[in-house]
Amino acid sequence: VVLAQPLDTLVRDLEAGRLPVWQTALAMFYDRPLLGHGWGSYESLWPAWAGHGLCQCLFLHGLFEHAVHAFGVGLTALFSGIGGFLSTRGPSVGL
Repeated sequence: VVLAQPLDTLVRDLEAGRLPVWQTALAMFYDRPLLGHGWGSYESLWPAWAGHGLCQCLFLHGLFEHAVHAFGVGLTALFSGIGGFLSTRGPSVGL
């Protein structure tokens, strides 16, 4: 019974808040999956995509989601690969 209340709260939060935001962001991603919409375009594109009834969402609440929206799959994969490579090199890498 103790877990039921947090789960119920999570479901309500998803239905009322984040889930519609994620659904809209996914539709935007499907529009331009390879190259994305460009850095900083999310704020200006949001009103046209979200329609009425959703809050003005200025960011995607996640680095990966925001990167895929801005840069598409290709550059996000490239940046992730570079970041992964640099993180395995340790402190000896001078940047």
